[in-house]
Amino acid sequence: MGSRAGETAQASGDGPLTTAGNTLAALMLGEPTRQVIVVGAGVAGLVAARRLVDRGIDVVVLEARDRVGGRLWSHRMPNGEIVELGGEWISTTQTAVMGLANELGLELIDTGMDFISRDPVGGPPIADEEHERLARLLADRMQEMGPVRLASMSAEEVLDGLGDTGPAGSILRNRLQGTAGALLESIAAAEIGEEFGIGDDGSYVRVEGGNDRLAHALAAGLDVRLGVEAVSIRQTEHDVTLETADEAFLASAVVLATPLGVLKRLRFDPQLPDEVAHVLGSLRMGVGIKIAMATAEPP
Repeated sequence: MGSRAGETAQASGDGPLTTAGNTLAALMLGEPTRQVIVVGAGVAGLVAARRLVDRGIDVVVLEARDRVGGRLWSHRMPNGEIVELGGEWISTTQTAVMGLANELGLELIDTGMDFISRDPVGGPPIADEEHERLARLLADRMQEMGPVRLASMSAEEVLDGLGDTGPAGSILRNRLQGTAGALLESIAAAEIGEEFGIGDDGSYVRVEGGNDRLAHALAAGLDVRLGVEAVSIRQTEHDVTLETADEAFLASAVVLATPLGVLKRLRFDPQLPDEVAHVLGSLRMGVGIKIAMATAEPP
């Protein structure tokens, strides 16, 4: 989904503290479970919770914000128009999200836009053919480099290798940075792909009535507790205690599906393995900002 709509469930070593997939596998072995705590009511957390509940597992979802959805956040304007403050579109090549929407009975409608074609504000329009030429050039160059070479390169290095690509190249650079919320030098070359319209032959759709309807449909029937921020997690060989500012939850397992910044603030006892702590410490997450405003007439 555009603008990185979904968070990723984070791994935290072996034991009761685990990712959604491993939690499900462990609990399907037939061992009795009292409760699973899912931290984070974004798409990743809600999908994990739904899958566990579907298999008869008792689940509580804790969300620090006052809403579900995470990076799915649809704002309704006074005139009835919907502005997506989070993920804006779904590529029809993103079959997992498409399948999830269909499973939940949500109607998907065409966005009526081409993800690649953009014009600079205040500047002359750029022909669609120029955007398409640049996209093909980039896709071909990445294919020539191959996955092994790309694995050690940043997005900035790949784009610099294309030479002077003019206004279309500037827009592409800004689009990559804006979508990732990070500088090009911090974005892996592997991130350049279908999510940015490069090599993507699909069209772009959105959920009728707002993309956050996907999150609300996932949350329906779940035990979701808003305004509850996880502070610390203490695990033993047999269970996990998750503490908030006001209470503690004892569970058989905890699924962490939070943004990186939230994950870094959590206290773990025992501490995370050195290799996991090193990865979390080295990762960075930028901030993306959207501004929406009504206009008297189409700009």
